[in-house]
Amino acid sequence: MIKRYIKWIVFSDNAVNRLGKTLYYHCRYYIVNLKIFLYCKKYKYPQSRIFLTIQLDYLENTEFDSAGNRKISSRNVYRIIGKVIDGDWDLYRSPIQDWKIYKGLKEYLIDGKDLKDTVYYRNDTNTRVPLWLNITGHNYQRERERNKNLFRLLKENGYLTQKELGGPDPLDEIRVKIGRDGEFLWENSIHRFIIAKLLKLEKITVVVTVRHHDWINLKKKLIELAQKRDGSQINEERNLRYYHPDLEEIPYCREGEKVIEKHLETQKSITTKTEVVV
Repeated sequence: MIKRYIKWIVFSDNAVNRLGKTLYYHCRYYIVNLKIFLYCKKYKYPQSRIFLTIQLDYLENTEFDSAGNRKISSRNVYRIIGKVIDGDWDLYRSPIQDWKIYKGLKEYLIDGKDLKDTVYYRNDTNTRVPLWLNITGHNYQRERERNKNLFRLLKENGYLTQKELGGPDPLDEIRVKIGRDGEFLWENSIHRFIIAKLLKLEKITVVVTVRHHDWINLKKKLIELAQKRDGSQINEERNLRYYHPDLEEIPYCREGEKVIEKHLETQKSITTKTEVVV
């Protein structure tokens, strides 16, 4: 009851609405950061892996099954962020291009159709589905303007994070899960994600909530391999560099530095030989 009353004060249309939202979201943000800190400390997992900047091409599938259901609910990001979960939840993958919302927004924003003439619009308002899945007469005008404005902003400015935008909720980014094979699976902020896809943006910033247990085990093995030493010499495997965004913290010998070192050694050898000849 108290929680409902607080939410009513924060989200209702009143004079302190904007300030209330800012305080509410930032308080939640710092509380969650404390939870993340304790969780990462317990499992020896770096906090820097919560926010990732990834190539948009890495994100193609959703974690929804064919019926549009999730195995792991992400309704409350603050309960699942930073979790490592085993199971088959990551095997239920659906290409985002197959969704009506993707096809409809493409027809509206790229092909120039009216939103009512797209597959995203439906006349039957009695079917109970989430509003973001379909446009109806009730939300037509709102969604028409919202999507057009979002398309224009992303086209003009590129993808900006909530921190860059000064938004009240720093964690309100495109959210993803990482499956057992390292694939990024979309889970939230579908309009930003689809429009970024339609504009063919190069990179976006995402919040990673859940990682599969098998992926974490693989990461641990790669980190151990990278840090393995043979006497005083670093194992040659450490020269390997992994370009997956979730593996960037794994140490490696930079290829460029190796080339420079060899070049300097060669130059030093040539100089020494020249001096001896003279």
